[in-house]
Amino acid sequence: MISIRVFHSLFGLTEPLTITVCPQLRTKMLFFGTLTDYMNCPPGFHTVTVIGSESRRVYLQKTLPFFSPDAFTLAVIYSFRGMDILPIPDYPCFSQLPSLSCLRTVNLTNDPLRYQLSLYGNRTLFSDVWFRQITSHRRLSPGKHGIFLSLPGDATPLIPSTFEARSGVSYTAFVYGALSGDTLSLLVQKDTPDSDQLPF
Repeated sequence: MISIRVFHSLFGLTEPLTITVCPQLRTKMLFFGTLTDYMNCPPGFHTVTVIGSESRRVYLQKTLPFFSPDAFTLAVIYSFRGMDILPIPDYPCFSQLPSLSCLRTVNLTNDPLRYQLSLYGNRTLFSDVWFRQITSHRRLSPGKHGIFLSLPGDATPLIPSTFEARSGVSYTAFVYGALSGDTLSLLVQKDTPDSDQLPF
């Protein structure tokens, strides 16, 4: 089985969404900024359908392959056609030092079009992260970390956040919303199902 979760990153949409991927995976009343738990689907090609939970309007249907890796996050994002699905492959960071943690970031907003993500203490983890870009993992020491979002070349924090990194666990920092709409947000979540984490 493949593990799939869904992230609603569309700011400005007034109604919640219902999203179906396979008979085993159907989300209802999914609001902006909501990330579901992982649910199981058989591997193969599946048609992702995005429907307005209240209007019943079909916003999008898109057929996607789900084979390898064994887990995906499906992000509902804006595109030049109005709406799109960005499949994000979820996999553990196979570090040779399992005592460490890992972090990557995904840009789900085109406002700003690009950003940088830094640790407090002037360490830039990711620079010039463009819309729809999924970075590779960077290793981190376990413990509590302060991170912030900023525009390239500007050290002024736009969004400060903290998260607790655990040994052998991989995380994703999802950037979503819009700077101009005052909804720009940063969400850090474990990026693989529990069974896929590295041993402690």
